[in-house]
Amino acid sequence: MIFKELIENISSGVAIYETPDGGKSFIIRQMNKAGSRICEVTREEIIGKNLSDLFPNVEDFGFFSALRRVWESGKPEHSPTAFYQDDRVDGWTELYIYKLSSGKVAAIFDKQSELITAEENYKKKVEFEKTVSTISSRFVNPVNIDKALKISLEEIGHLSQASRSYLFLFNDDSKTMSNTHEWCTEDVSSQIGELQNLPMETFPWSIQKIKNGEIINVDNTNRLPPEASAEKEEFLRENIKSLILLPLKIGEKISGFIGLDNVKAAQKWGEHDLNLLKIASEIIGNAIRRNETEKELEELNKELKSRFIDRTKKLEESEEKYRKAYNQANLYRDIFAHDINNMLQNIQSSAELSSLYMNNPEKLHTLKELYEIITEQIERGKKLINNVRKITKIDESEVNLEKTEVSQLLNTAVKYLTNSFQARNIEIRIDPSNNKFYVMGNDLLLDVFENILINAVRHNNKSTIKISVDISKDHLNTKDYIKMEFKDNAIGISDYRKKSIFEKGKRKSDKSKGMGLGLSLVKKIIESYNGEIWVEDRVKGDHEQGSNFVVLLQEVKQPF
Repeated sequence: MIFKELIENISSGVAIYETPDGGKSFIIRQMNKAGSRICEVTREEIIGKNLSDLFPNVEDFGFFSALRRVWESGKPEHSPTAFYQDDRVDGWTELYIYKLSSGKVAAIFDKQSELITAEENYKKKVEFEKTVSTISSRFVNPVNIDKALKISLEEIGHLSQASRSYLFLFNDDSKTMSNTHEWCTEDVSSQIGELQNLPMETFPWSIQKIKNGEIINVDNTNRLPPEASAEKEEFLRENIKSLILLPLKIGEKISGFIGLDNVKAAQKWGEHDLNLLKIASEIIGNAIRRNETEKELEELNKELKSRFIDRTKKLEESEEKYRKAYNQANLYRDIFAHDINNMLQNIQSSAELSSLYMNNPEKLHTLKELYEIITEQIERGKKLINNVRKITKIDESEVNLEKTEVSQLLNTAVKYLTNSFQARNIEIRIDPSNNKFYVMGNDLLLDVFENILINAVRHNNKSTIKISVDISKDHLNTKDYIKMEFKDNAIGISDYRKKSIFEKGKRKSDKSKGMGLGLSLVKKIIESYNGEIWVEDRVKGDHEQGSNFVVLLQEVKQPF
């Protein structure tokens, strides 16, 4: 009884746990008043409840594993001070764990938050001042502003314990934006390649706040308001659990934003994080403005320097051009003068002889020969004119289309793909595999196939990459087409990005071999064949199951 009263009134928290299933779960059987206060719960709320249900992040905290070890071995353990955080409670806690003779496990714990928080705040203050000083000096006169931005984002991310730090700038069209710089931890996937030329109207809630100069501080993305549904969808796609965004001013105009996010756990962003981003935003905005001004001055200086040279060069080019034109005109004049003069003389002579022999029956055969001479000279004149037209035709080019066999080019593209990604496990199925299909096209069709297949591999995080190419015939608007569907099991393309991936300006990878055509050029090539290309979900309504790129090409019928 005395020990019970003692435990009930000591300042340390005490909890008794029992495992009904061999250490898979631990049920709280008892907890003293101090324990309830430290855990910020009432005893009625926790007695008889599973530890993991009440404290969802207990596995990451390490306490659950320690309980299991003590229960299995019977040896007591001391867990050093560690930080626990979930949506309800957080703090620094030190624990002592023992196994009782009854088989239950007891834990004695104390909250160390005040002392440790003070120490952490001091350390953060020192690191904060050091980081701000370093970033500020780095942008005084940066040799490479892109490198300076990347390093600074890395320092900001480390100091704030973020998963990612990044910079977005509004594009010149004032309708789209791009992720220009990014830093992320080694175990977090980069998103910069997917976040280029995004339509700002797709994220009306957040962009309006940024343009109004407001700070967006979200400690749990699941709690975003209904009007931020578009943002919530994108954050969930990127697995973002919390984030903070600050407007970025370049000069007097808000031209983008700087941000941090966490993909591992919901995080409460503190005053240090906010102040760091405010200062960094101002420093970076001023640096970008100075860089733009310097570039404008440099371009103006180059332009002024080159004007005299350009003017002189243009005069020289004009003189050379007119000299060539004069010489060419003289050449054409001499050709015409000589050849036309000979032709006219032959025609005149033949005509005079014809008039003399007109009334002489014995000369009829000669008249026929003279007529043939006149006809031949006229044909020579036509050819002369045609040849001169060809000579004077300069820099004229056309897109030449010809009958092209699809399957052969597709097999060549597949062979190139497998040779280029030998380290990846790729399964490709072509159906039908042996038929021949003919379309109007040219050699650029091979680059179209290679580009689509390479994208299906590069944007695929599966251990086995599966690609199927289904070829069929289709009839549309009185025309016959060969329909090709490239289906993959990659990360997929969300609906709002389907509208923009074929637009000019998307990021091209410098890692892929070959021509490295962007999808905008792929579309342009297909359209030059009078064909069509679009993308849809492999599984309708679920873009995360992969994509289906559909290509329509005009069919060339084969004779029997």
